[in-house]
Amino acid sequence: MLPTAKKKSTAAFDDVPPPSQDGLPPTNFEKVFGEKIEPLDRVRSWDEDRFEAYVHEWAFTCFRRGEYGKVVWAPGSGDKGRDVRAYLSDEKGAFDCFQCKFYKDPLTPSDAWPELAKLCLYTQQGAFRVPRKFYFVAPKDLGPELSTIIEDPAQLRARLIEAWEKTTKDGVAARVAPLTPELRRYVESFEFGIVTFKPQREILEDLKDTDFYRRKFGGGGLTRKPLEPVPSHPMPNEENYIHSLRLAFAEYVDIPVGELTDSMLRDRVDLSHIYDASRKAFYSAEQLYRFGRDTYPTAHCFEDLQDQVYAGVLGVAFSSHPHGFAKVVAVTTEAGKLALGNHWLVGLNLVEVGDRQGICHQIVNSADGRLTWATRVRESTNG
Repeated sequence: MLPTAKKKSTAAFDDVPPPSQDGLPPTNFEKVFGEKIEPLDRVRSWDEDRFEAYVHEWAFTCFRRGEYGKVVWAPGSGDKGRDVRAYLSDEKGAFDCFQCKFYKDPLTPSDAWPELAKLCLYTQQGAFRVPRKFYFVAPKDLGPELSTIIEDPAQLRARLIEAWEKTTKDGVAARVAPLTPELRRYVESFEFGIVTFKPQREILEDLKDTDFYRRKFGGGGLTRKPLEPVPSHPMPNEENYIHSLRLAFAEYVDIPVGELTDSMLRDRVDLSHIYDASRKAFYSAEQLYRFGRDTYPTAHCFEDLQDQVYAGVLGVAFSSHPHGFAKVVAVTTEAGKLALGNHWLVGLNLVEVGDRQGICHQIVNSADGRLTWATRVRESTNG
């Protein structure tokens, strides 16, 4: 009879109490996080205020990275066409201006003219300095016509003046201010090469590793840090699975485990490769455990993932093997092939082959009898 699976953390680095599992949602990805919605589609479903807040959060992310010295967001009317301002050092110096236009369609020239007219009017009046760059930011970016015009500052200037001179009731002059001779001269000398736009995909990419991204868009975009170097010698928290590996290797070379020296593990290519790969996989799985625990503690149940791996390798583990070395290779190879599609870490593409194999070593490390590497231990303990 197989031993009963123990619902107990088998991660060696679990040095804090596990998070409360009250009301824990099921581990199916969509049940935990809802239907997958592309971040770009989610942005387009917001309203104007949420969109501006999102652009401000992105600019503040750039500030935290040291790209800007100060970021200012003044929501509401009266911003003079400067929804978000990002200063290179402080408010006395150069800045980039981000003008948010929350429209359902890509921006057209007629959408841009009033904003460019305000840019010229207020800088001509001295209300604020000419920005280093003036960015349009819109959920669907720019339409083809405006995108083409922006690439040609001379054409942009000419088209703006043309639109400004029209006297329609909803034209630029009526909505902003008449184009006086003095203002026209200013426009004719204005450097329109500063006008550009910020693509939504660039903003989303910049935000990917932030808490804001996880709050707004779910887990998508999460990345794990590179695995730190594995300690040159086993640590106390590796004791159980390392001992099991040594038993398995001793079976393979047909010697008592006490005669399996460290030099043999180093000098024999077959032993050293599997030994080193096993330790690296174990540490990879430990890192995955901590990552899930720290990122989504309320949805974190690493034991479920371990149980899926165990179920996936069970048949191979209890098949006949000539010795423990063959068993280690067979079981971990099978683990690396497992799909494991019913866990949120897998749904976010965060579980790698090494993690699947390392989870096997975690289970052995738990010493609960479910899985061991030495075949003789398995036969004597039904493990």
